[in-house]
Amino acid sequence: MKKLFFSAAALMCGTLMFAQSNDSDVNQVGNGNSSAVSQTGMTNYSTVEQWGDLNSADVMQDGTSNYSDVDSLGDDNDATASQTGDFNSSEIHQGFGTGAGLNDGNSASVTQDGNSNYGHIDQYGDADGSDDNTSSIDQSGDFNYAYNDQVGDFNTSSIQQAGLSNDAFVYQIGDNNLSQVWQTGDDNYSTVDQIGDGNWAQNEQIGDINDSDINQNGNGNYGGAGQYGDDNESNIDQAGDFNQALTIQTGTLHLSNVTQTGDSNLSEVYQDGLSHLSDVTQTGDLNGSYVDQNGTTHTSDVIQTGNNNSSIVSQND
Repeated sequence: MKKLFFSAAALMCGTLMFAQSNDSDVNQVGNGNSSAVSQTGMTNYSTVEQWGDLNSADVMQDGTSNYSDVDSLGDDNDATASQTGDFNSSEIHQGFGTGAGLNDGNSASVTQDGNSNYGHIDQYGDADGSDDNTSSIDQSGDFNYAYNDQVGDFNTSSIQQAGLSNDAFVYQIGDNNLSQVWQTGDDNYSTVDQIGDGNWAQNEQIGDINDSDINQNGNGNYGGAGQYGDDNESNIDQAGDFNQALTIQTGTLHLSNVTQTGDSNLSEVYQDGLSHLSDVTQTGDLNGSYVDQNGTTHTSDVIQTGNNNSSIVSQND
């Protein structure tokens, strides 16, 4: 009986140890690479693969069933993943799809606190390689999703999300582009697409069920959207160089569309209250549009074709 008791206890201990097992795989090829993995909890999995020289990877996971994958190909790349909670997933890929040494000096970090969040960063090479890009994802809450994709050199992207079920996507192709996304609340959606050099995009949303999209194709463009409330939508499309568009919406159920085709156009849209609609279309160069709507259910439609046109719309209850 005593022997049987000890056998049962050993079996229970083995089962418990198996249930709590974490798994880590590290594979390094090159010189001077550094990797640190710390996992606390149950059934966490981490894999780190580094090819090249002087790459650094740090992974910290605390919780249950978290997953992290860090890949570096090139030299002097830095990757950091920190996850606290359950069922979070993080992936960082730097330089894969090109030859070793073509993608250098990239920095990527994913920080997640909550449950079932997903953060993914890709820093891949173009024909000349992708170097010196910086990307960060910071998420707190549950069921948030963030993706950063950078192709080129000296691009910077940051995504910060707090709440439930927020989605953010950033795509950068070119050099010296900057994207910043902040979302606080639930069910917000943000996309930024930048093709060219020296573009700057900012999306800030505080509230629930807001949608903001910024598309930039050209050089030196600025697009900014701030939405504070619920069920608002902002769309900014820029094709050309040195265009500027700023949309600020406060309240509920606003819609703003800004389309700029040409160079050095300026658009400002301010909507406060309930259920406003603003459409601004600029085709040409050096056009200026200003829209300010306050109150309830105002509509504005501005179309500018040519050069050096100016428009001011102000509507209030």
